[in-house]
Amino acid sequence: MCTASFQATHYKKAEFGSPLWRLGGTYEFALVRGADGWRITGVVMTATWGEGNR
Repeated sequence: MCTASFQATHYKKAEFGSPLWRLGGTYEFALVRGADGWRITGVVMTATWGEGNR
């Protein structure tokens, strides 16, 4: 298992409100080691905060 933090900013023209939506959290990657190296076999994103116009 490998965990990485993320922060993402999304921009989309919106009819109402701000065009920005930001969020952050973690990715958890399931890993398997094979003969040719490591492979990602699964990923789970968990958003822990968000702000702006979803």
